[in-house]
Amino acid sequence: MKWLNKAQVMWTIWQDLELKTTKSWKSVLSFSMATNEKYTDSEGNVQETTDWHNIVAWWKPAEIIAEYMWKGYPLYVEGKMRTRSWEKEDGSMWYKTEVILRDFVFIPTGSGNSEEDPKASTTKTSKTTKKAPAKKRNIPQDEISVEDIPF
Repeated sequence: MKWLNKAQVMWTIWQDLELKTTKSWKSVLSFSMATNEKYTDSEGNVQETTDWHNIVAWWKPAEIIAEYMWKGYPLYVEGKMRTRSWEKEDGSMWYKTEVILRDFVFIPTGSGNSEEDPKASTTKTSKTTKKAPAKKRNIPQDEISVEDIPF
């Protein structure tokens, strides 16, 4: 008998992406995504809950996502669930459940504006918000065909 371990998450990236390289030169990207669910409670009030999903991407998919996605934009990811555990110095056990990415799809945002750099970060100062200078970047606006996928 085969067991099924499959997770699908689609919504918004909730942190700036930072691509890292392991000591053995493997690219890895860890980020979180949030999904929201609205429901009506027993008293008729609309409630909303948010679930946070830790995503881990390896090798070429990690590099592609880091290049073309950014905080606040939607992404579809598919993968397997994994829970890691470790012991802290104080003896307490910690656990982290992650989705290990197997596949992903960029979700169109409808902006169609490739002149601005969507990765230009917004940094908050004490009372004002500054936008980092935009860099020109060639971000594909058309659908990606199977032949275009580099892996």
